[in-house]
Amino acid sequence: MLIAQYLALREPPVPNTIGLISLNTSIREIAQNAIDNASYICNRTHGDAPDVTILGRQDLTFPYIPSHIEYILVELLKNSMRATIETHGVDKMPPIKIVIADGEGR
Repeated sequence: MLIAQYLALREPPVPNTIGLISLNTSIREIAQNAIDNASYICNRTHGDAPDVTILGRQDLTFPYIPSHIEYILVELLKNSMRATIETHGVDKMPPIKIVIADGEGR
């Protein structure tokens, strides 16, 4: 990551970013991309995927590296989708919920 940040800082500036860091990372947008990717993988592996709903602070933004959050969310969603299918079967899958919350420490 340090090398990628160093190299990104030498590229022409991109609005609202400092190297790899997005100053306005939208967790809702990243979550939606992760849902799409994990659903695609789950469909290919199991033939179906549970629905995923995003709840909470969908307008929340903060400075962070978007690719790190997306990687983590895709892995969590893949595990959740597999567990949901294995536990409930393809016919009775409850939806998976992503809750976006903030706290006083932000």
